[in-house]
Amino acid sequence: SMGGTMMTMATYFLQKVGFQVQLSWILEGGRPGNPAFMDYVYQKMFAKTRPVAMWHATHTNDGIPRWPSAQQGYGYHQMQVHFNSSDAKNYSFCIGAGQNDGYAEGGCGQFQFARSGLAFNLPNNQHCGLPYAPNGQMCMLGYPSGPYKTDTQCYYGGS
Repeated sequence: SMGGTMMTMATYFLQKVGFQVQLSWILEGGRPGNPAFMDYVYQKMFAKTRPVAMWHATHTNDGIPRWPSAQQGYGYHQMQVHFNSSDAKNYSFCIGAGQNDGYAEGGCGQFQFARSGLAFNLPNNQHCGLPYAPNGQMCMLGYPSGPYKTDTQCYYGGS
């Protein structure tokens, strides 16, 4: 969430100072900037080197990727990979501003859910449960007890 949001900002600043940022995945990140900033990141910043700026991974009806709201002046991540279950093979791609510009009947990814149906309380399975994460959980890595039991290998960098 916060890491994914900060990654968007870090990608922008690192690219601006001359680093060649590689294709990356943002995990359940919030919205870091206004529509002009998000359009620049997704449509212009990498236009000469690759067609995809970065992938924004989302899961079920997690509210964090749609926070803060567009009504507060925040833009949208425009290239989303949405997992609608705990099955890593059950995903959809939502590419471009047209598929990522707010709730609509039959919307793509996160935008298939009305704002009132999103889960904002953390931690929760909607936000923490990504099917390809260790034990299906990306929150609190390295905690072997409690509701979000995860392997310590990711936390400590083991093999």
